[in-house]
Amino acid sequence: MFVGITMFSSHRIFLISPFFFLLTACGNSQPSVVLPPVACSVSGTDEAGIVPSTGQKLFEFSGSVHEHSGFSDGEVGTSPLTYFQAARAAGLDFMTSSEHSDGQFVPLSLNGDCASERLAECVLVPSADNPGGGVTKWDFTQEIAETASDELFTAIRGFEWTSDRFGHANVFFSQNELNAKTSDGYAGSMEGLWAWFSLNPALGGGSDGLLVFNHPGREDAIQSNIPDPAYTFNDFELREDAAPRVVGVELFGKGGDAYDIEEGAPAEGWYARALDRGWKVAPTGSEDEHGTVWATPERAKTVMLATENSRDGLREAMLARRFYALAQHHNDLRLSFSADGFTMGSSYSPPDGTIVKVSAAVTDSFPQGGSLELVSNNGAILRAVNTASFVEPLSVDTTERWYYLRVLNSEGRPVAYSAPVWLKAGSDEPFCN
Repeated sequence: MFVGITMFSSHRIFLISPFFFLLTACGNSQPSVVLPPVACSVSGTDEAGIVPSTGQKLFEFSGSVHEHSGFSDGEVGTSPLTYFQAARAAGLDFMTSSEHSDGQFVPLSLNGDCASERLAECVLVPSADNPGGGVTKWDFTQEIAETASDELFTAIRGFEWTSDRFGHANVFFSQNELNAKTSDGYAGSMEGLWAWFSLNPALGGGSDGLLVFNHPGREDAIQSNIPDPAYTFNDFELREDAAPRVVGVELFGKGGDAYDIEEGAPAEGWYARALDRGWKVAPTGSEDEHGTVWATPERAKTVMLATENSRDGLREAMLARRFYALAQHHNDLRLSFSADGFTMGSSYSPPDGTIVKVSAAVTDSFPQGGSLELVSNNGAILRAVNTASFVEPLSVDTTERWYYLRVLNSEGRPVAYSAPVWLKAGSDEPFCN
């Protein structure tokens, strides 16, 4: 029996497996339940922060993504319930689970401490709450998330696809999961992942899921010895079929990691690299916690701009790329970033030659001695100021360009990133991501 924890918070407006052979045979030819594109009018908001198509106002919800427990390789004796409870106790608005898919049907914790006298603690046996024991972790995690959620807190199930060559990725909201290590995704190809990602959930696929690229540059043992074209998701090779539901890239992670400028990052940074390759992604601050320091200020956070704190509300915000990343120890910082009032995540298409005003601000907890940077294609820094806000006029033409806000501390280290806005001359309407 799970016991809910009631808290109050305020919100500011604003294998090679038989299944793999099925995927290989089906490809994209099978019926697919792919979410429709976000409606153009939903991809922006007006000056007052209203979503035009619904008349609803956006609110800021702060939470954590990418968590692990004893259900994969996290702390022995913990479960998703443990970290969801920690998140509620800390006053977070949401948390996403992303246990490694490798161990979803293994009745063990996969923590290295299990190779010791603690092995007995690592065996997940059936119980009254979980009759299936450790072989039903995936379904049981959904039950835990539903029990932990209410009008004040949203728990979301996901999983981490872990290739030791191409990289790791989180998938959220999907009915099904996929194990990279029992398909060609472990080292041979990403095709199995992309095929699964476009396959109907009724056939075991993931066309109901949203994907985030995890800790870019951190994986691939080959790359550490010789150049490998597979490094970092085939160098962020764009997949047009998957792009509408590939929504994010991790920029902060374990401990004090700042992936955008570390882990073999190119000169422009991993974020700019993904955007230059054509992905429409926004940044996440990831806890990637394998111990028990969940939901604390020393772990990175993600802020969603959503109409409501619910699975549907947060899912829509992710689809619209309305979220931003906060570094470790900067959980209270808040951002505002828009183009002519269309908020971060928007794609805006005014007539050719229009001068668009890009407005950027840290609205709360601006770091002492900090600065703001307006970053665009190829990582170019178009504006740098030592103040908490600025307005930059930009001329729009027929070439699509992206822009995001980066916040630096007094030492010049990034502590926050906004989602981009995309600008391209057109019909005076937002255009769909």
